[in-house]
Formats: sequence, structure tokens, C-alpha cells
Amino acid sequence: MPEISIIMPVYNGEAYLASAIKSVQAQTFPGWELLVIDDGSLDKSREIVEGFAKDDERVKLLHRTENQGLVYSLNEGLAAASGEFIARLDSDDRWSDPGKLLLQKDFLRANSQVGLLGAWGQIIKPDGQPVRKLTYPVSDSQIRREILIHNCFIHSSIFARRRLMLDCGGYNPAESLVEDYGLWLRMGLKAQFYNLPRIMVEYRLTPLGLTRSQNSRQVKQAAGLVSRYGRSYPNSIAAKIKWAIQRLL
Repeated sequence: MPEISIIMPVYNGEAYLASAIKSVQAQTFPGWELLVIDDGSLDKSREIVEGFAKDDERVKLLHRTENQGLVYSLNEGLAAASGEFIARLDSDDRWSDPGKLLLQKDFLRANSQVGLLGAWGQIIKPDGQPVRKLTYPVSDSQIRREILIHNCFIHSSIFARRRLMLDCGGYNPAESLVEDYGLWLRMGLKAQFYNLPRIMVEYRLTPLGLTRSQNSRQVKQAAGLVSRYGRSYPNSIAAKIKWAIQRLL
């Protein structure tokens, strides 16, 4: 049984999918399974995954014929996972550090109080050219001071305890545009946070950004999270002001 389950949803992601999977296979720690959840793709995503799975039994395809959305795919992957730990990788991102899984696994083994672990990243253009670094607060106390003001974790960098994610209800469909943010805030009620101050992931900018309508809904959902968890984290007043301003823009 693998120690680590990696969840990778994909929908029409043929352009960068192979690169993402290869970055998993390049990891120095071999004890993983990669669960690729194909959410009814109309391109060659399924065929790409099947090609990798034929040669590497650790790569597993979960396929559905109809698109049901990211949150559904994330929860399907979480339910199918068998590892003690969960890692996440979006199909258009890639891990740039081959030691990522080993370093994060060893960190959680040595720090039982930490439930959610992230890392720093590098923003890249669609063609892979670097744009700028993504750095976030490192320690639990630093993250807690800022997490209501902004999400302090790159989704493709996270490494977490599967049981904690399940105990916190997984990803909430009602938070479909801030599903990761909401889950982190619930996990922080039961465990500590940490970010490794090391660039481990390349976060790709793609032309498929949020529409203005979606962005407005995303800000509304984020503001709702601040109201819900404001008593559990510092700086709730500053966070409410920040998200109120964002709703006016």
C-alpha cells in the first residue's frame, strides 16, 4: 500500500498533463499512487493517462463520461485514496523539486502537530517561462495571522494527513470557487499549519482565468469564510475590510 496518494483532477488538460505526470514520476520517493480523475474530458486527456498507466501501475485513472466539476473530482480522489498522506497537483502545474514528497513526508512524520504542509512556488507562463516566485508565511503563527486575509497555500504544493482531511469533511461543494481555502480553515481548527520555505512547484498561468462573474462569486464566498471562521483566527477585522473592498471592485 502506498504511503502517499496524489490527487490530480483533469478536464480537457491534454496540453500540460504529460508534463505534470512526469514531474510525479521524477520524485525520488517511490511509494506513491497517482489518482488522475478525468472529469469527462473531450480531448485526449484520458488516452494520455492510460498511456502512463500502462507502463506504471502507480498511475491510476478514474474516468467519468460527464463533467461534474472540480469539487466532485477532488472528493472522488480523496475517497479513493489509500495513502496515509495526500498530495495535490493540478494537471497544468508541475513539481520542480524531485525531493518534494520525501521532504514533506519526513516533515510530517517528525512534526505530529502539523496537519497541513505547503511549500513555495514559481509562477510560469503557459510556455514554461518564469514570471515570479510565490512565497508565503512559513510558521503556524505566521500563517494564522494572515490566512483570513489571503489563502497562504499553493494548492499544488500541499501535503496533508488524509484522516484529517476526511475528518474535516473534505471539499465543500458550497465553496466551489474557494474549496481549498475553506478546507484549510477547517483543518486549522484541529491541527497546525506550515510552509516549507523552498520552491517545489511551478504554478502555470493559463488563458482560462475566471470570468468577472466567477471572480465576484469567489470574493463573496471568501468573505463568507472570513465571517464563519473569524473568531478562530487573528486579524478578522482586517480580513473583513479587505474582502469588502474586493467586492466593490
